[in-house]
Amino acid sequence: MTRQGESATRRSLPSATSLSLSALLLSTLLLTSWPPLGCQQRDQAVEDAVRAFLRAAAIGDDQQVYALLTPETQRALQSQAKLASAQTGGRQRFAAQSLLAASLTPPRHHLGHIEVLSVEGDRARVKLIDSTGKASEQWSLLRVEGGWRIELPEAVRPRSK
Repeated sequence: MTRQGESATRRSLPSATSLSLSALLLSTLLLTSWPPLGCQQRDQAVEDAVRAFLRAAAIGDDQQVYALLTPETQRALQSQAKLASAQTGGRQRFAAQSLLAASLTPPRHHLGHIEVLSVEGDRARVKLIDSTGKASEQWSLLRVEGGWRIELPEAVRPRSK
C-alpha cells in the first residue's frame, strides 16, 4: 500500500483511542443523566393518572372520577351513600359516585403543573401547583392492578363507620 493509501485508511477508520473515548463519554452521559429513563416513565404514569382524574372531574364524569379512586376511598364513599340512603327512610337511594359532585362548582384554581414528589413501591405523592404558583396541594396515589389511583385525604373522604 502506498503512503497515500495508508493515510486514507487511517482517516476512515477511527482509532481505538477515539472509540474508547467516545464510549467513555457516552457511558458518563448515561450514568449522570438524571432522572433515569425508568424514573421518568414511572413519574409520567403517576402524572398521567392525576391528569386523567382532573380531566374527568372538569367534565363532570363522576363514573370516571370514581374509577380513578383507590379501593379504600371507594369503600368509604359506598358506606356514606348507604348511610345517606338510610337517612331518607329509603325514599331516595344514593350511589357512591353521586357523592362526588365533581361538576357542581367550577374549580377555584387552574392547574399550572404537577410535581411528582416521590414514588416508593406502590405509593406516590404529587404536588399540584396552580397557574399562579401561589396555591398548591399534595395528593397521595396508590398503584392498584398496575395503574395509579387517587387517594382522597381524610379531610375530604367521607368517614365510614
